[in-house]
Amino acid sequence: MGHMNTMWYVHLFDRASWSFLASMGVDAAYMKATHSGLFAVEENLRYLGELRLGDRVEVHARLLEIHAKSLRFTLFMVDATHERLAATAELVGTHVDMEKRRSRPFPEELLAGFRSRLR
Repeated sequence: MGHMNTMWYVHLFDRASWSFLASMGVDAAYMKATHSGLFAVEENLRYLGELRLGDRVEVHARLLEIHAKSLRFTLFMVDATHERLAATAELVGTHVDMEKRRSRPFPEELLAGFRSRLR
């Protein structure tokens, strides 16, 4: 159909999510050391502008809300070629004990870092 299909929006948002989380300390080393991870429990995507082959894309993230066991953030996909917003995603993730497969509170040092990122 000549444009980026939904699979690629989801893929780019997923990659940006993990990059954003890593920037806040939830990276592979943290997950391995603590046997913890994050599961997405809610995701809302909005497609606002068509992206076509050759368009340059940027994804920006913003932390919106934190709780003891979860966080909510939004991602903005920008069509840098045409200088417009192409899509948004809002996600809720829960911190999980990977051995028990149950949610668990974030360590206080992570929560402190998250709080410093709230706007």
